[in-house]
Amino acid sequence: MKKLLICAALALPVAASAQDDLVKKVENNKSDSAKKNFGFVDVINIEKTDVKNQGSSGTCWSYSSNSFLESEMIKMGKKPVDLAEIFTARKVYEEKAENYVRMHGHLAWGDGGEFHDAMNIYKKYGIVPQEAYTGLNYGTTKNKFGEMQGILKGMLDVVVKNPNGKITPNWKKAFNAVLDVYLGEDPKKFTWKGKEYTPRSFADQVVGIDPNNYVELGSVTTHPYYKEMLFMVPDNWNFQNVYNIKMNDITACIDNAL
Repeated sequence: MKKLLICAALALPVAASAQDDLVKKVENNKSDSAKKNFGFVDVINIEKTDVKNQGSSGTCWSYSSNSFLESEMIKMGKKPVDLAEIFTARKVYEEKAENYVRMHGHLAWGDGGEFHDAMNIYKKYGIVPQEAYTGLNYGTTKNKFGEMQGILKGMLDVVVKNPNGKITPNWKKAFNAVLDVYLGEDPKKFTWKGKEYTPRSFADQVVGIDPNNYVELGSVTTHPYYKEMLFMVPDNWNFQNVYNIKMNDITACIDNAL
């Protein structure tokens, strides 16, 4: 219907000023009616951290999960910290590269990941504040991962083909060197508010979240409900299970959390 109305409008001849005034009046009335019919009010308005921009990178999983960690800090009565989403993503790419080579390249490669990746990285390596690791190391103000990921995959595919007949231990150093060039060197130590931290000590002392206290939920119709299942999507590169529940229970969990 919209296409038909647009075509009709484009076919109309130029109208007189009186007709223009009438059209404007009708449009104004429509606008007022729309505002009246589609007014929004806050039902629940909880404290939150600022909205972030993932730029040209498929890192929504890292941004959303780190935002969750920031919100959990608020829930715990702490002052939230702007956490470094690309630190999490970088460590995931290191881990995913290992799996990619072990599986002879039969694994989805790219920016993507799952919520549990962020929690696993937090548990294994810790986390850092945004100011300690922005991931912007090549002249941009926003993430732009296309070139980097193309180079990384090209390197991994050469390793998988193994032209030397035997994989050398240096491929990981080469892989990490590319990450260093594009994202910046992995911070082993950093200073935040006058105190020195490692990613591990920052997670433990400042963020203070226990990743073992969380369960990941999913909802698919191909597996029994209320049991763990292997989440069969390409971005689940480490083949982790999630707890399968009905969709209405997921929304109930969200409502309860709010």
